[in-house]
Parts: sequence; C-alpha cells; structure tokens
Amino acid sequence: MSERPKLALSFDIECYYQIVSNDYLDKNIEPTEEVLVNTHWILDELKLHKVKATFFFLGNVARIFPELVKRAADDGHEIGIHG
Repeated sequence: MSERPKLALSFDIECYYQIVSNDYLDKNIEPTEEVLVNTHWILDELKLHKVKATFFFLGNVARIFPELVKRAADDGHEIGIHG
C-alpha cells in the first residue's frame, strides 16, 4: 500500500461582520463572538478527525479573543497572524 499523501490545511480566522462593516458601511467594529462559534466548531471537527492545520488569526481577533488562539495552540495547531 502506498503512503498517504501529505496535505496542507490552513484557515484565516477573521470576523465576517467586521469585514462587511468596514468594506461596505465604512464603519470599524470589533470582532463579534460569531468568530468564536465558528472557530470552535472548526477546532472541534479537526480534533474529532485527528487533523492538524495552520490558523492565521487576524490581529484584532487575537487581541479580543486570546483564548481562541490559545486553544488552537493547545490543540497542536500551528499559529500565524495576518494584518
């Protein structure tokens, strides 16, 4: 049997509402808790399937929700940041 191919998986963690507010309403808002719900779901699914990924957190998401970054790191995922 041949070896399973190695794949890369990454996620950009940012708040959809924040992007829409900024891009379409020209209004800056803080990231909402929706980013928590969605990212915890992703982390739960990855743990269930024993898959690791790289998470690129938007800086203000990491600032507002540092526990989310900590959970991803504690679960063994690689952490990156994008501006």
